[in-house]
This record gives sequence, C-alpha cells and structure tokens, in this order.
Amino acid sequence: MAPFFDAMPVTVWGDPTRAALGVIVLHGMTEHSVRYGKFGSWISSNGGVVVAIDHIGHGADAPVLGDLGSGGWGELVERAADLAARVSSQYPDVNWCLLGHSMGSFVVQDIVRRGAHQWAGIILTGASYHRPMVTFGGQVLAKMIGSMMGDQSPGRLLNWMLFGQFNRQFSPSRTPFDWLSRDNSVVDSYIDDPYCGFVPPNHFYYEMFKGIRNLYRSDVFKQFSHMPTLILSGADDPVTKNGHGSVQLARYFREFGNTSVNLQIFENLRHVILDECDNDIVFVSIWSWMGQLTTKEKPNHGKLA
Repeated sequence: MAPFFDAMPVTVWGDPTRAALGVIVLHGMTEHSVRYGKFGSWISSNGGVVVAIDHIGHGADAPVLGDLGSGGWGELVERAADLAARVSSQYPDVNWCLLGHSMGSFVVQDIVRRGAHQWAGIILTGASYHRPMVTFGGQVLAKMIGSMMGDQSPGRLLNWMLFGQFNRQFSPSRTPFDWLSRDNSVVDSYIDDPYCGFVPPNHFYYEMFKGIRNLYRSDVFKQFSHMPTLILSGADDPVTKNGHGSVQLARYFREFGNTSVNLQIFENLRHVILDECDNDIVFVSIWSWMGQLTTKEKPNHGKLA
C-alpha cells in the first residue's frame, strides 16, 4: 500500500498510479473494509483500483464499535467524504466512482447531497428508497428507547426490528445471517469476524434514521440529475424487499431528472451481492458500466455544505 494511505482507515487493492478506473467503497452497517477483498482483487486484476474506507465506529481502528461520537451521522458522512476527496485529489488521473453498500449507499447519497459532484458516477448496492415518514417513525422510536434504556446501551430491540425478520424467506435457516449470502463460507466468516454483526447502541439507530430521513426529498433528488448512477440488488435480498425497493429508488431518481440511472436485479442473489456465489456477474456488470463513463467533471474539493 502506498505511503499516502498509511495513516488512513482504508484497505486498498491495486495501484492508483497505474489505474484509469477506481472505486471508493463505503461499506455497510456492522462490517468493515477488509471484507471487500473479492471485489477489490477482481477489479485490481483487471487493471483498476479499489479503496475501501472504514466508517466511524467500524473496523479494527474503532475505539468502540458502533460509537459515532458526538458528531453523529453528520460526522460519519463528513469523514467519509473527506477521505474520499483526499484519495481523488491525490490521484486525479483516475476516474473514481463511489460505491456504497446498504448503509453505505445512504452515505454515498448524502455525500452527493452535500455538494460533492466530482465523481465519475455512483454505485448503490443493497439500496432502497425509504419514505421520510417511516424513517421519522424510526427516529422517534430510537429516541424513546434511548431515553428509557440509555442512548449508549446496545440497541437490541431496534436491531431485532430491523433485521429480525430477514431470515424468514430462507426457512429453515442454517444461521441467523443466511440472508446475507448463499455462500456458507461468507456467512460463517461474517459470524466469526469480531468486527461484524455487533449490536450498535440506540443512539446509532437514532442518528442513522435521522440521516436517511434527510435524503428523500425532491430538492435532494435534483442534486443527482447529472450523476451517472448504477443501482444493483439481489432478487432474494430481503433488505431491498427482493429488489422492489431498488426499483422504487431508481424510479425516484428518474422522476427528478436523472436520465443516467441503470438498474440491475440479479436472480437468486441475496444481500451482499459482492460476496455471493455468482459475484463475478456483478463484478463484470460494474466494470462494464464504469468503462462507459468516458467523461469526468473537474474535481471540486471545497468544504461540503
């Protein structure tokens, strides 16, 4: 890894000084950057570069897993945006795309919402549209539970409400995390990973719901009108309601002027489509789409709004 990355909470695959195409990955909730090794290795073996960023409260460098600190969701987004902008600025000859998986898809959308439009395109995997009233309800509930149980207490009830039903369509299930992937080795490594599958505190859920609620407004969607966007989901992903939530997200982008939205739903794939039995078909789709992005706006690395 180049010295530039030494003090950064990132994992890198490939050489950014030799690559024309690059992906900056923003991972999902209760996982970390190292888990994107299959994707990173595939992209780098094809001449690209992948830089995966660990969110605040995630990964081996997190002082306390799930703790967003006093800055909450806003600080999580700001740090991710700053790290991504530093990478893009350090290697300006690379056409960089932002890829956000699941929770990371909201982070990517929030980065663009705040005025960072220098990316060649954005890729959203395991992503859905969420009505503001629903996320507001989640925010209120998280606040109430935090007041009763403690903001920093493990949010077990909220965790169950969000994830507890995802395995139902795979009954009988082998583990509580069968909904992640059909690849048993992927599921087992997730369960055995000390930095995965933890239960964040109640305050984490409050902040996340608040952040997501701010995304889905007409003025926000208009920020994406000129942003090439690739939305990918598994047809057996309960997080996206088996792809229907991703279809709805693509529809909203298009309704507010984004004519560069591509949507793909992959049969039989579950939530972690970059770590599935058939992940090569996903990698090829991403790489082909990136290869079509021949133009790139001049980077604007000013302070985010």
